[in-house]
Amino acid sequence: AALVTHGNDGLLIDPADPAQMSQFVAQLMDDPALARHLGEAGHAKLVRRYTIETTTDLVEGLYRRVRRHRQSDR
Repeated sequence: AALVTHGNDGLLIDPADPAQMSQFVAQLMDDPALARHLGEAGHAKLVRRYTIETTTDLVEGLYRRVRRHRQSDR
């Protein structure tokens, strides 16, 4: 699942398009309710997705993959 869903919990911006970035910044400045909604929805998604348990599982999985890779190099 995508980290950001455009218009729901954030805005996806083409980093090579400064005009688009400027447009979205202006939109958020003109619509504080939208800015608040996106911020709150994004925060809620992160809190749900990245609990201490899920983050620990992700890190442990990474360590296991690194260990297996290093052992296979011997």
